[in-house]
Amino acid sequence: MKPLSTIALLSLLSYSQSYAIGENAPQPKGNTNSTELKTSSANNSDNPLKLHPQYGLLQQLSDPSYTKREEATKQLWELGEEGLPLLKFAFRSDDPERSKRAEILIRNIESGVLPTTDKNVIKAIDAYRAASTTQGKLKAIDTLIELKARKQVLYLLHWEENDAMKAEISRNRKLRSVALAAAHEALAEDNIDDAIALLRIAPHETFNMRALAHLLLHTGGIDKELLSIDPKSPEATDWKLILLKAKGDLPALKQFAQQEQLKPTLATIALLEGNASPILEHFKKESNDASQRIILDTLTRHFQKRDQQEARDVIEKLAEQLDEEASDGSDAEYIARNAMFFGFRDIGEKIIAKYDKEEAIKYFASQEYSDKEFALYGAPDPSKDAEAFEKWLSKEIKRELDGDLALLEENESSIELIATFYLERGEVARAMQVLNPLLAALEKDGDDRWFNILELLYLNGAQDSMVSTLVERGNEDEHYRLLCNHLFGDVQETADLWKAIDKLYPDANSEDQLFRFLSLMGTAGAKKAEFPHLKLQQAIYDDAERIGGTTLRSATEILAFAAEVRSDSTSALRFYKELCKDVEYAERKNFDEKYRQAAEAQFNYQEIINSYDLVPSAYKNSPTRLARYAMALRKLGKSDEAERVLEKSLVRTLGTTKLVNAVAGVMHEFGYRQEAHALWLNTLLSLSPSEWDFFYTLNYINNQSHYAMRSQQWKLANALKLAEIAIFTEPSMRPVSSYLTLRSGFTANFTYGMSLMEQGKVADATEILGSAHDSLIGDGTLADDFFPALLKTPLQDEADQWFEASWRHVEKEIHAYPNDHNAKNTAAWLGSRAVRRLDASLTHARNAVKLRPNQPAYIDTLAETYFAKGDRKKAMKNSQAALDSISNGLGLTPTSLDRSYSMYSELLDQHRRFTKDPFPSSNE
Repeated sequence: MKPLSTIALLSLLSYSQSYAIGENAPQPKGNTNSTELKTSSANNSDNPLKLHPQYGLLQQLSDPSYTKREEATKQLWELGEEGLPLLKFAFRSDDPERSKRAEILIRNIESGVLPTTDKNVIKAIDAYRAASTTQGKLKAIDTLIELKARKQVLYLLHWEENDAMKAEISRNRKLRSVALAAAHEALAEDNIDDAIALLRIAPHETFNMRALAHLLLHTGGIDKELLSIDPKSPEATDWKLILLKAKGDLPALKQFAQQEQLKPTLATIALLEGNASPILEHFKKESNDASQRIILDTLTRHFQKRDQQEARDVIEKLAEQLDEEASDGSDAEYIARNAMFFGFRDIGEKIIAKYDKEEAIKYFASQEYSDKEFALYGAPDPSKDAEAFEKWLSKEIKRELDGDLALLEENESSIELIATFYLERGEVARAMQVLNPLLAALEKDGDDRWFNILELLYLNGAQDSMVSTLVERGNEDEHYRLLCNHLFGDVQETADLWKAIDKLYPDANSEDQLFRFLSLMGTAGAKKAEFPHLKLQQAIYDDAERIGGTTLRSATEILAFAAEVRSDSTSALRFYKELCKDVEYAERKNFDEKYRQAAEAQFNYQEIINSYDLVPSAYKNSPTRLARYAMALRKLGKSDEAERVLEKSLVRTLGTTKLVNAVAGVMHEFGYRQEAHALWLNTLLSLSPSEWDFFYTLNYINNQSHYAMRSQQWKLANALKLAEIAIFTEPSMRPVSSYLTLRSGFTANFTYGMSLMEQGKVADATEILGSAHDSLIGDGTLADDFFPALLKTPLQDEADQWFEASWRHVEKEIHAYPNDHNAKNTAAWLGSRAVRRLDASLTHARNAVKLRPNQPAYIDTLAETYFAKGDRKKAMKNSQAALDSISNGLGLTPTSLDRSYSMYSELLDQHRRFTKDPFPSSNE
């Protein structure tokens, strides 16, 4: 393509000034306002630019020769940003030719159009300027967006002279992310001023304005911006509101919101002060659904008048209408959901059992003890009538196996449901009695669903039974490898791992080779002691190391793969770090990412730094990774550098809710809980209650942080939970599960009861706390905060009664299912956190660990029990064992490094607590 002529340049970008946020907003960097720039003479003899080696080109811009003017224009354009000072000086010239050419070049350069710019971008810009219709301009804009010419899009739109066209183009949904993406690109080059300039000329969407306010906050320009607002401009109120929210100046924001009668903002401020009523009223006014308005109104009265009976009457009436109207089930879910939110579990359970059998089974399975599951299966309860249950089960197995097994796979199988029920309660032998007839039938038919049943055993911690069942069938048709491929993927790594084992032990029988393979995958079964995975791992590595070269690299790859499968972050870190010595190869195979993940899962601060520095491009523009890098630096004592990196992380978020929440999540997992909570609260303040981001942020605060509750800010904790529940009263919402809905209702009532205690309303508090307890009577959730909080109140007699009721409930489960490791762990957790029945709790904790020796949560409960008994040494020892169990991948149930990361964070916090906190007392 030939160099563009002056005429072509003129067609690219024309100048017109339009309103933008802030002073001098139309000109991002050049300050090319005609009046301002032409006040000084271009012939100033003191001008230092005369010493510039290219100064002569400015004179040439108005040369009588067209060719020389074009050549000077071309050379100045090629200088790019380096030539801007010269061009801005030339723009002030009294010579119209020189001034106009300089103006056009300034606009091109500042909008990122250079001689080296993609010719397709220039072509699209030319098409935009040539278009006479909105559709033509939109087509050109779409092309530029596809070409990722975001900066140019913003300038074209900003300089558009036709207001009607500009408004219509701005409504294009493809434009929604352009400004933020362009700002991110500027920040990637550390050009924060460019990012601010681009956001100033961006369409005045709320998210763009928030991003601009965010950058002004982090560059110290927010106060100046507040002073510069023209109160007569149409966007003055919105812009000031956004700036005050970004600044986090609560008194000033509250005063402004009151002055302007900004009720949604005042509702959010009230929420952060511990008052949810205005937020509930906000949702009530916005709702078009009569049922939701009734629920919200009842919710408000319930937590103001403390009239539980009134709330129950409303829910019961809605449930009665449900029966009368023969609902299709969607209404049933809604009423059940709200019954759970109020803590009326009996109403909710009745509804889901009637209208949603599948959800009911999941719900009752989540309870520590329930006698209602078997009724849903259509079976007698074996704990009440074992003989009747056995007869039913025999008939059911025969009925299912007499049918078409292929059809059975597509439909609900009572055999698998009952087996899963027993597996979840640790009754593996009983589960196998149920499954064996089905396994035999599948084996006889040669049905590959046989492997699915074995996978069910694997996923429920019954590896011994899985392996013994496999070995009993034998290795005909390579069944051993078929199962392993089914469990771990039919990929090259599994094949190579088999080859490595076969090479090391060429004379071993197939059964022993199977155990070696499964040991390396963390699923060894009964023979795991005979073939310890770390020794096998080292043997394969040593054998490959003798050969070296690509053989060693291949062996390292498969060992890293096996370590990741068994969630052994210690070994994964070792092998992926080694593979990353060849950085180019590691990037191509994604090993650098695996290295980072393993370092993160270990919370190995130095290795986090090392793994990130290996490929800086992978983290320098990622807010969450920058945050993780900063937190690692903090932990290593490099505070100044950590704060600089954290600041860069926060700037890179551009105030985007999703990214800010994620950064806060990183801080939370590194143990900086108070800072994370403050960041989440500030994010909440910046949003409108009607935005989805408001709901997502509440979820972080309530369900990840728990900070308000853990720091005993009961009014705030209750208000935040009520706001979350209010959003869930929207009929189109679908909570994850009925069980979690019930837990939300429990939390609302529990925090409300504790806030009443703070106010000295003991009788009301006791009634509410009793209802909260009864809604989760046998749940380990009571041990997290409920019983520890009661230790600090006068309600010791009530605490004794509530604890004993919970203890009896869980003991009933243990009596019915003696191998239920989870029930034993729950009992120990309840006892240790309530500081009651500690000897029995210790017995249960030891038995739970005995049944599941490497389960980190169970080992942590054992540590908690020793801590409650005042034995810090044993608490610390077991706490460290829990951490080691995660990092070494010893847990029996499969997980992922991501889940390991989260668990490790939680248990690391426990470890710190056991190290320095005073022992709990039952009579504080």
